[in-house]
Amino acid sequence: MNVRRARSTSLFGIADQGLIAVVNLALVVFAAQGGTQSIAAFALVTAVYFGLLTLGRAVLAEPLLALPLGDRGGPYLRIAFSLSIAGGALAMLCTAVALPFEGNYFVIGVVIGVMLGAEFVRIRAYALERPTAALAATTVSVCILFIGGLSDHLYDPNRWQRLLVLWAVAGLVSALVCLALTRKNTPPSLTAKGWYKTKIWKNAKSLLIDAVGIVLIAHVSLYIISHFGVPSDVAAIRALSAILSPLSLVFTGLTLSLTPLLSTKAEQAKSAIRVFWVAILGVSITGGALALSVGQTIIAMVFGLDATPTRLALIIAVLSAVLFALGSPWLAQVRVTGKYASIGWMRFGSSVVLVSALAALSTLQQLPVVFFVMQGLQALVIALTAAVLARQARSRANDFAEVGSDSSASS
Repeated sequence: MNVRRARSTSLFGIADQGLIAVVNLALVVFAAQGGTQSIAAFALVTAVYFGLLTLGRAVLAEPLLALPLGDRGGPYLRIAFSLSIAGGALAMLCTAVALPFEGNYFVIGVVIGVMLGAEFVRIRAYALERPTAALAATTVSVCILFIGGLSDHLYDPNRWQRLLVLWAVAGLVSALVCLALTRKNTPPSLTAKGWYKTKIWKNAKSLLIDAVGIVLIAHVSLYIISHFGVPSDVAAIRALSAILSPLSLVFTGLTLSLTPLLSTKAEQAKSAIRVFWVAILGVSITGGALALSVGQTIIAMVFGLDATPTRLALIIAVLSAVLFALGSPWLAQVRVTGKYASIGWMRFGSSVVLVSALAALSTLQQLPVVFFVMQGLQALVIALTAAVLARQARSRANDFAEVGSDSSASS
């Protein structure tokens, strides 16, 4: 893939993730219209979804993106849909046990299963180098969510449950659109088990350790806060995350587009990395400044929380998002080298330490500040680790290149 194609893919990825950010922000705003309890319940249910999605990406979707283009078909969809069904069942169990609000747990499980399947289908579009299909599907999802959300005029504490159903409908339709716009898989040469074992598991096992660390720090910690704090703490965290979601999802889109490009020729990969660094720095500066200037005002006007997040919480939330962004190109480079295990163990170990510290500090008043401090510290640790590993990989590649040139000269 040449640099022009890389830029085009990046732009489509940014647009797609930007629309998803709009969807997530709209859902939180709609949930907030039911009050603080509604947005807190919605936040905790979606924490289960995003936690399962993180695990699903690690065990299937992200290793798929690192494969050569010809190996990205096969039985991926069958495995993805099986994981979606299992994820929905697990979500139903988790929310029935841990959700501090009453809800229809069967519906929650079905919704999360559908949304997992829709996300797996979108990632397949990226793997097949069809980001326009993902963008079209997301556009359809935006239309459905806005029409349905604006049509619902019942602003009661159960609003979050109706939003979940609407979200699932939008996800199902968008998945069908995305499937229709992507070309069919090539006939698989291996069984599903054989394909997964030979093509996916090698990278998935290290990514899975990393994913467990992410789930601990980003999602399990939210349930800890809900247990020791009050609904307004969870609502404040969700509101801050929502206004920063355009930043986070643009960074995710860039990473999804960058990972396949790093498997190409060295010169093309270097050019792609330069393009991505410029994009990440530009988005970080612009988005961070915008969030700091109007973030509190937007939350106060739109979300109607019992207590608006403090200025300190907003500043730390922005810093944690920027730190995550700055580490993403290094993480992508480490991922394609097959040396991601060090990142995974580092994230897992730091997550255990930080979540334990959160439980110990649960009596503090400003739990949203503690939450984002915890995320920022881990983002810094992971970015530095990834930078060191990426530099080591480049040094080894340069050494091999010098050895090869010396051998050619002597012969």
